[in-house]
Amino acid sequence: MRPDHAANDGQIFSWDISPPTGHPGEDYNCRCYAEPAFKDPPIEPVFIIEELLIGGVIAKGVGRIGKAVQKIFKNPISKRPKGVQKDWVKERSNKKDGYKYIDPKSKRSTDVRVQKGKPNVSNPAQQKDYVKWKKDGKWMDKDGNVVAGDSPEAHIPLEDFKFDKDLFK
Repeated sequence: MRPDHAANDGQIFSWDISPPTGHPGEDYNCRCYAEPAFKDPPIEPVFIIEELLIGGVIAKGVGRIGKAVQKIFKNPISKRPKGVQKDWVKERSNKKDGYKYIDPKSKRSTDVRVQKGKPNVSNPAQQKDYVKWKKDGKWMDKDGNVVAGDSPEAHIPLEDFKFDKDLFK
């Protein structure tokens, strides 16, 4: 280990301000690695590898992991939408490009899906991060009206989505 890197061992640094030697693993041939330090434990499990893949980042070297981890925590699709009950089960979406939150009482027919937008697809509703939700196997628009699952109305922009728990009673 390099002496200047050894001096950082056991120290806590912010990802916003790197130490003089750079973040662990960023320097050429550096084998240092960062261990996350939280003041409070995370509210729900963090699936780092899955999130790396969803964010379009495959960390092939230790030096890229720090930046990838930063990207994860800023990634809005990895967060439970406000209002979705805590007992709903979080899973990767079928296409592995988002998450779904499944009502455990619904036999998998009621869920909320948060999907990563794809700027180059032909459907404009899928070009930005979006949410799809269904109740009893029926897709809904942002107001809870039943719509076709492939319709633009079924793809709700993430920033416009408001979970209405009264629809799921």
